Amino acid sequence: MRASDKDKPMIRFSKTVFAFLLIVSSTSFAQGVGNSPYSTFGVGEVFGRSYAQFHGMGGSGVSVANGIYTNSLNPALIAANKFTVFEVGLLGNLRRLKDADENRKTFGANLHYLSLTFPFGKKASMAIGMHPYSTVDYESNFIQKASGSDQQVIYSYKGEGGVNKVSWALGYNPIKSWYVGAGADFYFGNILRTTTSTLKDQANFQLNFNDRTSNKGAGFRAGTAWKQKVKKELFLNFGATYELKTNLRTANLQTSQAYGPNGAGGTLPIASLDTLGIPSVGTAVLPSQYRIGFSLEKPYKFAISADYAVQKWSQYRSNGIADANFKDAQTVALGAEYTPNANAAGFLKKTTYRLGYSNTTTQYFINNQRIKDNSISAGFMIPLGRSLSYANISVVAGQRGNATLIEEKYLRMVVGFTLNDRWFYKVKID
Repeated sequence: MRASDKDKPMIRFSKTVFAFLLIVSSTSFAQGVGNSPYSTFGVGEVFGRSYAQFHGMGGSGVSVANGIYTNSLNPALIAANKFTVFEVGLLGNLRRLKDADENRKTFGANLHYLSLTFPFGKKASMAIGMHPYSTVDYESNFIQKASGSDQQVIYSYKGEGGVNKVSWALGYNPIKSWYVGAGADFYFGNILRTTTSTLKDQANFQLNFNDRTSNKGAGFRAGTAWKQKVKKELFLNFGATYELKTNLRTANLQTSQAYGPNGAGGTLPIASLDTLGIPSVGTAVLPSQYRIGFSLEKPYKFAISADYAVQKWSQYRSNGIADANFKDAQTVALGAEYTPNANAAGFLKKTTYRLGYSNTTTQYFINNQRIKDNSISAGFMIPLGRSLSYANISVVAGQRGNATLIEEKYLRMVVGFTLNDRWFYKVKID
């Protein structure tokens, strides 16, 4: 085949946008996405596998694939991609936290995912990507009298970091309607928890206690999907995935540092950094999970999907010890997308519109209460020029918890870019 003069502007457009996004995405996966008290537990607040397009559908989509974008939920459906697909996503969170004593707002934003999918033979495709598994981002303070003294001490608790993962997946389409796939995740990352004690009347005197944990390990998952034609251009789809529980190897180091006044209104160390004991090696067990879903789809026109997912957080262990604050989590997700006319010349008719709803009984079990998370979502996919590349924008509004513990109302925006091209095809010159 030969690239025509008509195609060259499209190719140049895709490559230019790709280069720009690659430069933007070269920033690190620093994981702060807004203060979340729930990230104090375990390895932090856990992200799902959804890319921007699935956020707009309530997080559903384990059975949906049209070959335009990568199905990040089901490795089997990666086989639907016949072009090279590069995807990058950005995530922003605006939260309002409320309890019996306090009401405040926080905001955080960061790079959310990177992914590259490409054909691997005639019936298979492969995907590699990087995205966060969890984030730790919290900060709280309280005042208490020191034991045996009238001196008041301000205690500050702060956590940051999280666990990232590099993912690999292979999807295969052995027969027309059936898809199978498998994937592996390679986990790594550091979590730092700091406790600072400060004399209220002498703020330049403080003691810091640092607890740093490094994590690394590998996990595995598998998926399958079936697309059954029910009549002309209408399909009833089924999808399912299972992820094995994962053993992480951890290394923990605890240190303390005392600070005093530096004479200029600030602080400086007044003693050398003290290592508390010998660095210890341990394990953490991340839970297994499964997801099943159905969808009714007319390709490039509409899709209606429903997913059910379970995460077995009762399996979580830290150095062999279970966490009483964790129970198994369950999610029901519903979504729909509609494209008026994918071949139309008009911009609005070519845009895909999405709606979604999600109901989750989370893993958090605090003060004998299960924490619920309910959200609604909306999104759209905008064509970029005349190429097979798109911008996906999704907005999720929801509430987690309640005011008797901590009520968290959030507005989440995910912006993703999907670039399709034939990068690995040889060009023949006539």
